[in-house]
Amino acid sequence: MHALAWLWVSLIVVQGDAAELVRRLGATRFSDREAAYEQLDRMGSAALAALRSAADSPDAEVRARALDLIQRIEARTLVEPTQVRLDFVDRPLTEVLEALGERARVQLQSPLANANQAAQRRITLEAPQPVPFWTAVERLCEAAELDVLGQPVALASTGRSSSLPIVQLLPRTGPPAPSFVSGPFRFTAFHVSHHRDRSFTYRSFGGGPFPHLNRAQARLLTRPNDSAPGQTTEAFSLSVQIQAEPRLSISQAGSCVVLEARDEQGRSLKPEAADPDNPRQIVQAGFGPGVSVFVVTIPLVLPDDPGRLIRELRAEVPVLISARRDQPFEIGLREAKGKTFEDPHVTLTIHDVRPEPMNAATLIELTVRFRRDDESTLQGLPFGSPEFQAFRNNPGTSGGPVEFVDSQGRLLSQWQPIAQEPAPDGLRLTIRVLAGEAGASPAALRIYEQIRGETVVPIHLRDIPLP
Repeated sequence: MHALAWLWVSLIVVQGDAAELVRRLGATRFSDREAAYEQLDRMGSAALAALRSAADSPDAEVRARALDLIQRIEARTLVEPTQVRLDFVDRPLTEVLEALGERARVQLQSPLANANQAAQRRITLEAPQPVPFWTAVERLCEAAELDVLGQPVALASTGRSSSLPIVQLLPRTGPPAPSFVSGPFRFTAFHVSHHRDRSFTYRSFGGGPFPHLNRAQARLLTRPNDSAPGQTTEAFSLSVQIQAEPRLSISQAGSCVVLEARDEQGRSLKPEAADPDNPRQIVQAGFGPGVSVFVVTIPLVLPDDPGRLIRELRAEVPVLISARRDQPFEIGLREAKGKTFEDPHVTLTIHDVRPEPMNAATLIELTVRFRRDDESTLQGLPFGSPEFQAFRNNPGTSGGPVEFVDSQGRLLSQWQPIAQEPAPDGLRLTIRVLAGEAGASPAALRIYEQIRGETVVPIHLRDIPLP
């Protein structure tokens, strides 16, 4: 039988098994319900279709267990890398960029692909089994002498029903930075800093080499701890860029822990904990919905007779991860004025949609409220609320929960809230959406439900040159 036919038959069998197991979630015997739950959990993503069908089951036991399994399985998928096939033999670079992008659901862009000579460049990329997305990108960069642009990725409209994140690959101008791939994350040595500071008077902390950190954080990056007149402080640190797959948004969830740090002579570079009872190191972090990259600064200790390399660094950092589900809640704006729209996760009222010719824009007034387990009213200006975070403007970044599109499904990425205030039924906002191509105005608003999880990711870098 043809391989595709076997695949189709296997899929039918898996879905049939999953549907039967879902029915057993409501079995009379507790042991049968538990056994079905465990088997569905082991099936993972293959069971999601059957579980989603049971999310509205009239049986409360089936419904509760199905919803719990959906959350568990979706959270696990956040830390599983996208697997990509590498089967390119002597193919043009432009073709490889397009094919890899399609397989990973991203757009891989490079200036080389637009140059006539470089477009004819041919490369070979092969692997016996699919490899993680970032491994595929690193192998492509090695073969084509490219580097990944280390900043939040942009979004490109597909002109259809969704948008794709852009990963930009630039021509390599020097040796590649030390890097490490773990699951859906890529770690790159970003910056090594060795700073000496001499103080001539007493001062409060805030004007030294780390003015963005508080005193407790700064003590981890400086020695000695005090700033008495005539005293010299020294700071030695490594900044590491943590980049998630473009489908994910990440932020630092806690402090970084240095497990091992040594130079090429075997001498330890690991700092002592500021608080012996709490060995975790507090470091700076970046955050923002839709951001797939941030930089963590790791404090180290430089020996009196330093070597030439950080031979090995191992650390751990906890991160919050989110991704959006594929199917958004979409609201057409043409006839939406004065109407309220609801789905299981959000209630949204469109108060007004009007043109703003002076700014070549459209103003949209709306009130939004996400469903919560705690249905308490919003108090004060809710900067930390899901509503505020969702409608924070992050133009050009990926994975955010809100999109505006024109009548052809093209993304309108230039928008921003210009007013917001809490209301009894949610958060009221006025949003300015700039016109798109050929003056296109917003035709629809999409809100994506978010999948969220938390994990601790390992950092492992080697052979980082010292300044």
